[in-house]
Amino acid sequence: MWPGLDCLILFTSSVVTAILGVVVYHRAPDRVWNRLFTVHALAVSAWIMLNYFIQTATTGAEAGLAIRLCHPVVALVVCTCVDLFWTFPERAEFAPRSHRAVLYSIGLLFATAGAFPNLYTSIQLAQGTVLVEYGAPFIAFGWFTVVGLGYADYMLIAKLPRLTGLQRVQVSYVLTGMILSQAIAIVTMIFMPLLVDNTYYSRWGSAAYIFMVAFVAYAIAKHNIVRPLAAFYRATAYFLTGAVLALLVLALLSAAGHILATSHISPSLLYVLSGVAVGITVVRVHRHIRYALDRALPHMRAADAADDASNGILRTLDADELPNFLANTIAAILRPSHVSVFSTDSVSGNYLCRSDNNSNNQTTNDTPHELSPDSSLIRAVSEDHDLLERSHIRRFHSLEYATPVLEEMARFDAEIVAPIFWEDHLIGLVMIGENVSGEMYAPEQLDVLRNMLPQVSLATRNAQLFDEMVQMKEYNETLLRRMKSGVIAVDADKTVVLVNPAAEELLGITADDVIGRNLDVLPDDIARCLDRALTGDVERAEDSFRVRKPHGEEVPVAC
Repeated sequence: MWPGLDCLILFTSSVVTAILGVVVYHRAPDRVWNRLFTVHALAVSAWIMLNYFIQTATTGAEAGLAIRLCHPVVALVVCTCVDLFWTFPERAEFAPRSHRAVLYSIGLLFATAGAFPNLYTSIQLAQGTVLVEYGAPFIAFGWFTVVGLGYADYMLIAKLPRLTGLQRVQVSYVLTGMILSQAIAIVTMIFMPLLVDNTYYSRWGSAAYIFMVAFVAYAIAKHNIVRPLAAFYRATAYFLTGAVLALLVLALLSAAGHILATSHISPSLLYVLSGVAVGITVVRVHRHIRYALDRALPHMRAADAADDASNGILRTLDADELPNFLANTIAAILRPSHVSVFSTDSVSGNYLCRSDNNSNNQTTNDTPHELSPDSSLIRAVSEDHDLLERSHIRRFHSLEYATPVLEEMARFDAEIVAPIFWEDHLIGLVMIGENVSGEMYAPEQLDVLRNMLPQVSLATRNAQLFDEMVQMKEYNETLLRRMKSGVIAVDADKTVVLVNPAAEELLGITADDVIGRNLDVLPDDIARCLDRALTGDVERAEDSFRVRKPHGEEVPVAC
C-alpha cells in the first residue's frame, strides 16, 4: 500500500532538510554558523522523520514511541536555534560557554518530558492519521518551545536595526522563514491539540519547518543574495507570466476546438504547434516583464550611469586627475560612504592613496594611506583577480585566509576592494566603503563595477603612458635648453619644428620667427646641410663654414 500524500510530503521534507544542512556545512566547514545550522537542520530532519513514523505507525505503541522520541529531538531543535542566533550573522565564534551550558541544560531538562508516563493519555489510529490526547508534560514542553523560539526571534529582531548591508538582508530572510514556519508549527502542533484534543493537523507543523531551514540556508550559503524587494519583483514576474500563460492556454484550447471541428488538421500536430508557440511567447513575455520590473529597482539604473562614466574615464589622460574622476564616478554610482583609489609608487613599490572621496565629509586621518605589496590584502587581490567582498570572505573563505584579509579591510574601512590589473600586474586598487543607506550592494551593482574595471585598467595604463611621455618630453626640452650647442630640427616636409636657445643665440634668430616655416628661412649654409640630410645626400659627417648674423657679425659654425 502506497503512503498518502501527507506522508510523502513529510518524508521528502525530512530528506531535503538534511541535504540543506550538509550543503551549508560544506560551504564553510570551519564557520560557527555553518556548524550550528547543520546540527539544527539534521535535528529538524529527524523531527520531521519521526512525524513520518507517527503517521505510518500501525499500532499505538509504535506511534507512542515516536512521539516520545520527538521531545528530545525538538528540544535540540530549539537549543540549536537559540545557539545559532546568538552568533548569526556577525560573530565568528561560539557564544560564551556559560551561556551555552545553561541553554542546553534547560533543553535537556525539558527533553525528559518524553519519558513521563502521562505525556499522553490516549492514542488512536483513526481518520487516516494518529490522534493523540496529551497530558501536563506536553503543556510544559509546549511552553518551553514557544518561549525558546520566541527568544530566538527576539534576538534577530533586536539585531536588525543595528545591522547594515548584507547582514541586514540575511536577518530579514531568516526572520521571514522563522515566523512563517513557527506560526504554522505552533498553531498545528501545540494550540490545536490543546484546543480540540486531537493531533490531526500536527503532521503539517513539522513539515512547515522546512521554510525556516530553507530561508536560513539561503541566507548563509547563497553567494549572491537578492534583496527582498528584488525577490518580490521577480516572484511577481513569474506570477504575471503564469497568468499570461493561463490565458494563452485557454485561448488556444478554445481556438483548437474550433479548428478541429471545421478542418481535417491532425490534433497531435495542432497541439504540438500550439505548445511551441506558447513556449516561445511565454519566454519573451517573461523577459519583458522581468526587465520592466527590474528597471523599477533603484540600483538597476547604475548600469546606465556606468556606461556614461566609462567614456569619461577613457578620455581622462591626466594621471593626477584620473583617480579623482574614478573616485567621484564610483561614488555617484554605488553611493558608498567613501571611495579611495590607490596606485603603485614607482620608487617604493607601495600602493599610495591618490584620491579619497568621503561622502560623510569626515576626516580620515586614522585610515592608512599606504599599502605594502606584501600585505595580506594585496596578496588576496592578486590571487583572486576579482572583487574582494568583505561579506563573501566572512562567509565562505577559510578562517586562516579570511582573518588577516578582514583585519586589513577593516583598517581601511573597505566593504569592497576592486583590483586594477594590466597584463596580470596589479597596478592599483579601489577601496569602497559600505552603502550610505545601510543597504547591501546588489549583485547587479557589483557586476556593473566588474564591467567598469577593464576600462579603468586601460585608462590607468593610458594615463601612466601619457604621463611618461609628458615627462620624457619635459626632460628632452630641459636637456635641449641646457645644451651649449645649437640644435635645429626639421620634419620630412622641410618645416622647422625645433630651435633651442643655443641655436637662437649662435645664429641671431628667434624660435618664434622660424618654427613652423620652411627651412629656407634659415641661413643658406644651414638650410643646405639640413636639406642634404633629408635627401640622404650627405658626403661628410661634418661641414664647417661661417654664418653671418642679421647685424653683420660672422661666426664659425660646424654643422
